[in-house]
Amino acid sequence: MIVESADRPLPPHIANFDGLRAIAVSSVLALHGWNQRVPGGMLGVDLFFALSGFLITTLLIREVRATGTISLKNFYARRLLRLYPALILAILATVAAWPYLHLSPEADLTVTVIAPLIYATNFVPHYYYVLGPLGICWSLAVEEHFYLF
Repeated sequence: MIVESADRPLPPHIANFDGLRAIAVSSVLALHGWNQRVPGGMLGVDLFFALSGFLITTLLIREVRATGTISLKNFYARRLLRLYPALILAILATVAAWPYLHLSPEADLTVTVIAPLIYATNFVPHYYYVLGPLGICWSLAVEEHFYLF
């Protein structure tokens, strides 16, 4: 078991992780872009989750070293400030485009707006059909639930 030492410096920005994130995102885009004919696309999701977990943990360790505690209020405030602007923009674009999208009869605009805002997309049955373009928000929901629990 590796025990984190208070005198061991945490790594600064790790440039190689940017490359790994690019590979992860590219594999997921390829998976979706070519109708799931690209093997390994879901491996990109796993890689992205692992990298996010490492980076979030590093930030929390830095906070504990600096303040002696972790402020959940500040943690979630930072996450909302980082994620919500793009999420709100995506929701507004989806609402504007809704009448022009050729979606499944199961599609529900109310659920499409609310579920991503409260990180509950992964609880919506058949979320890719019900939420249209915002079905992809399942990954944000899963990540938030991981951090919460």
